[in-house]
Amino acid sequence: MVPNRRISPRRDFLSVAVELSMLTEQAARGVELESADHGLAASKVVLQRGLLNPVQVDIVETLLSPDQVIPGFEILELVGQGGMGVVYRARQQSLDRTVALKTVLINQMANTSVLARFEQEAVTVGRLRHPHIVAAYDFGKHGGRVYLSME
Repeated sequence: MVPNRRISPRRDFLSVAVELSMLTEQAARGVELESADHGLAASKVVLQRGLLNPVQVDIVETLLSPDQVIPGFEILELVGQGGMGVVYRARQQSLDRTVALKTVLINQMANTSVLARFEQEAVTVGRLRHPHIVAAYDFGKHGGRVYLSME
């Protein structure tokens, strides 16, 4: 699990990956050079070299376009990553409130049992009401992603 990290205003793929401790400064410089030499995007180079996996690339790309991932939510920072999903701190724009936004890992989206478990989790959490259990606000699908927003 990666600790909460706010991403600085300088937002390019390699700087975000370094800020999240996914890449070292030295590795990022090497990728930058190779990317320029071959005319490839940095995300392609890190995948080809095995420096990041597709889930890590998705996390970085999500943080680079925080208001375009799921309509109505602005991703603020990465909270953590588990075996099934990624949790972001986000702002629900319509109500101007901070939420936890959980999404299924992109490499799990084709796994119907993972999607069924995630949907069952959303339904179960949505039915619960207790002061010591987080409340579910919304569940949905957008652009190939499944998400659950919670307090």
